[in-house]
Amino acid sequence: MVAEPAPDAAELAAADLEIDHAFVVFDQQDSGCTSFGIEAAGQRWFVKTATTAAGEASLLNAVEVHERCQHPSIVRPARVLDDPRTTLVLPWKPGRVLNHATVAVSDRSALRAFLQLPSADI
Repeated sequence: MVAEPAPDAAELAAADLEIDHAFVVFDQQDSGCTSFGIEAAGQRWFVKTATTAAGEASLLNAVEVHERCQHPSIVRPARVLDDPRTTLVLPWKPGRVLNHATVAVSDRSALRAFLQLPSADI
């Protein structure tokens, strides 16, 4: 039996990108965005949607950064949507939230550990 290839992000239906399909939700971040992980056709995706004007500006800035800066260690958005709010769809990467700044507390321990890694390990 041959496995079906994973879908390209452009092939994901709008219904695939809904939070009620999420296997994990990050809705207490202080970024003005709600993020969640979904699985579609056997591939996992990280979806980040602006929920405030500040979040919208942040995601638009991220899009510009990704257009200007390309590096194998930086996960690039596979898809950018702008209706009704800016939404980035990125390939899911296992690990910890690097800057777990929530409305209650800020935990940057994963970021500190990440910054100590040799670039070959990233």
